[in-house]
Amino acid sequence: MVAVVAILAILVAILVPSVNGYIVRSKKVAIINQSRNLLNAIETYNLTASDKVKFDDETTVREFAESDIVTKVFIDNGFIDIDRNKDLDKILEATLSQIKEINEDKDGDILDRIVLNNGSNYKDFIKLKEK
Repeated sequence: MVAVVAILAILVAILVPSVNGYIVRSKKVAIINQSRNLLNAIETYNLTASDKVKFDDETTVREFAESDIVTKVFIDNGFIDIDRNKDLDKILEATLSQIKEINEDKDGDILDRIVLNNGSNYKDFIKLKEK
């Protein structure tokens, strides 16, 4: 009986960190997917729009999602079918410039650089030092 408990304890000690790592990774992948969807929608809109959405400001996704441009152009005209509470819920605190940087992923390490808040939502990401 003691041997069985010891074996189970060893298995738990080995598997729990591994499973937790997969869970964190899947949360970060969900953030990347929402970022890509939003970026694709914005870039598609920018192809024909006269008032283009800029990525160089510090507007958060939350502010952008509540803006007139999203309501009037993206949603009302059927340009994009987006549910702000579901399709952007993990990236609301990210800025548009951060969304663009997440998508560019120049060094292929964005999964390691994304920082989650207490739940499964985007909090920040670790900046790379300029080379």
